[in-house]
Amino acid sequence: MTSLNDVLPVDRTALLTTLGPDGPRTRPVAVQPDPLDEPGVAAVLTLAQARKAADVRERPAVTLAGATPDGFYAIEADAEVVEDPALVARAMAHFVGGDVPEGGAGASAHEGPATVLLRLRPRAAKRWVVHSPRPFDSDVEDLEV
Repeated sequence: MTSLNDVLPVDRTALLTTLGPDGPRTRPVAVQPDPLDEPGVAAVLTLAQARKAADVRERPAVTLAGATPDGFYAIEADAEVVEDPALVARAMAHFVGGDVPEGGAGASAHEGPATVLLRLRPRAAKRWVVHSPRPFDSDVEDLEV
């Protein structure tokens, strides 16, 4: 059985769907490793005032989806908004490829907009392996989370 770590889109772009007051909202996000190194957990940086952060605060159920070399995946997860400056700085350093001092990830008005981290803890995941563009020519697999 394929595991979630085999398809988790770390250091890639994926589509994140949150549930807002007016229904689902989907947008591309840059996915990166969890700064706490928890297996299977993905992280996304965003502005503290971003709609996706507000959506997650209100309704933590999200879906992360995208393409694999041979098909597609969808991960249903519980997300949390993390405001810890040390974790945000660690994630920002990974994102920009260098060191960001603690508090240097936009933690004050003098440095720019505040940045938070969304941590996505998977509950369920599926992968579709597409063999051809013909209808019904694919396999669906539940992933181990």
